[in-house]
Amino acid sequence: MGIAVTQDGKKVYVTNSETSDVSVLDTATNTVITTVPVGRTPTHIARGNDPQPTLII
Repeated sequence: MGIAVTQDGKKVYVTNSETSDVSVLDTATNTVITTVPVGRTPTHIARGNDPQPTLII
């Protein structure tokens, strides 16, 4: 499982390898706000200089 946090700390991105997607969580409410399909078996996620994660492997 890969985890990335936005620079402002308001969102957390979590890879879900079993369902081939990434969950986006709101840290203020601790809820999933969306799930994004990303392809087969994502295991890593990284944040670049952009506020949003930019690399999913």
